[in-house]
Amino acid sequence: MELFRRKKYYQVETKLKRSLGFWDLTLIGVGGIIGAGIFVITGQAAASYAGPGIILSFILSAIAIGITALVYAEFSSSFPVSGSAYSYTYTTLGEIIAWLVAWNILLEYGVATAAVATGWSGYLRTFLENNFGFKLPKEFTGALDLSQGTFIDLFAFIGVIVVFLLLTIGIKESARVNTFIVL
Repeated sequence: MELFRRKKYYQVETKLKRSLGFWDLTLIGVGGIIGAGIFVITGQAAASYAGPGIILSFILSAIAIGITALVYAEFSSSFPVSGSAYSYTYTTLGEIIAWLVAWNILLEYGVATAAVATGWSGYLRTFLENNFGFKLPKEFTGALDLSQGTFIDLFAFIGVIVVFLLLTIGIKESARVNTFIVL
């Protein structure tokens, strides 16, 4: 069946070139952990819901992240072609499964981006209000919820657009901006 066709790794044609080095990838990981994990999501969850159980959550997350790092290290050493999990899945399980993996990765990035953008938007709104007295109208401070009177989280939307534009410029340039923010 054509949906399950596979290629050997040396047959995979990719126009992707390796642009990021060890430090770029390390700082992207640190930026993701700090930006999304510590300051945005887990702090709010610990304060509101988890309490001391958050320590166990951090330990389990660290184990899962460590295993994921080992899996990706295995991918990159056994499959020396750019293209992430899609290319690896294409060669091992076939085209249709690889297509599903690619869409899953896009969904994962979309959900993560929305969560981080919303968190940082809240921080920016609080910063502007506390330090400069600037307050957005309620309609522009949250996702569409007519019962709350909100229509769009304007700062989150602008943040996603800025990141999108930065990524269209190039991954190396995006990594430089990430390095600056992390440092």
